[in-house]
Amino acid sequence: LPQVAQECGATACHVVADDVEAPMRVSQRAACAALADSGVALRRWDGALRSGCPWSGAAAASLPPTFPEYASAARACTLVAAAGAPKALTPLEPCPTSEGLPGVEAWIAEAAAAAAPCSESAP
Repeated sequence: LPQVAQECGATACHVVADDVEAPMRVSQRAACAALADSGVALRRWDGALRSGCPWSGAAAASLPPTFPEYASAARACTLVAAAGAPKALTPLEPCPTSEGLPGVEAWIAEAAAAAAPCSESAP
């Protein structure tokens, strides 16, 4: 990553919040360390939409190691609305046209047709 940053002239890198799974989190932190060591400024983004979580901000090291543990702990945290979110979404007018989706029967027929050459050549 430092070489890529150097090649494109990057002086800063915006980085998402640490992943909730330990192996990915270790990889993210190693990449951030390599970028910082090469002089690239890191702009960390904390995507925690729940206030009061023990892993928010400076306590990121206390992030649960697996997604099930994270999800369980996150349920106890307060949900916070996104800053600057609109009060309502504006509908598209006129509504975009669509060809729609084929019915399940069409998908089954297409899958059977694709599988036919395989089953014909099977011993």
